[in-house]
Amino acid sequence: MILRESIREGSFRLYDRVASTYERLYFNEETLSLDKPFLDRFVYELPSKPKVLDIGCGLGIEARYLSEKGVLYTGIDASHKMISIARKRNPAIRFEIMDMRHILYEESRFDGVMSLGGIIHFPKSELPNLLDEFARVMTKDGVMLLGVEEGRGKRFMEFGLGLKDEVLVSLYSLTELSRVLRKFGFRVVFHARRAPFEDEFPFVKLNIIARRMAVAPHGG
Repeated sequence: MILRESIREGSFRLYDRVASTYERLYFNEETLSLDKPFLDRFVYELPSKPKVLDIGCGLGIEARYLSEKGVLYTGIDASHKMISIARKRNPAIRFEIMDMRHILYEESRFDGVMSLGGIIHFPKSELPNLLDEFARVMTKDGVMLLGVEEGRGKRFMEFGLGLKDEVLVSLYSLTELSRVLRKFGFRVVFHARRAPFEDEFPFVKLNIIARRMAVAPHGG
């Protein structure tokens, strides 16, 4: 199966198929330690006891760490098996099966949203609709954390982890993503990079934290 334009429903099943492998490879302190610098900065930008929505949360690797820092964390993902593992690993934390294109929460519910790798399998033409949905559930002074694969354009790549199926990987530069975020009323306040793990897509991981400006220039 070749997913030529979007992750969509078919490739959600790819993540179901590798959920146990993801757990074995990535649900560990080494993985989390590489995330901590930008997770800490994300928390720093948020108010006390913030409500945070993790969009495309996968296994919820960051959930416990953020909860221990006072974050009221909710995770959503379209992969049933990923959510099942997340609930098993974090029984006291809320996880829901949900499509990030249609978030089933009311407007202005969360002080922050995060999506680490959640947008990379969507074509860039869908990014404005995704950001509209992310922004809709955020407060007027909310903070967004996005993790992407750094580069230009897009690639169709073998999914890996034992699967030969191809999947779309959209690549973003800091300049490109900052420009799009500005159109939605967000200003980048922090960014960080890390090298990929051996079994990840072979691109530098770019993490961006953006704060909502008082007056959003985006018209809808």
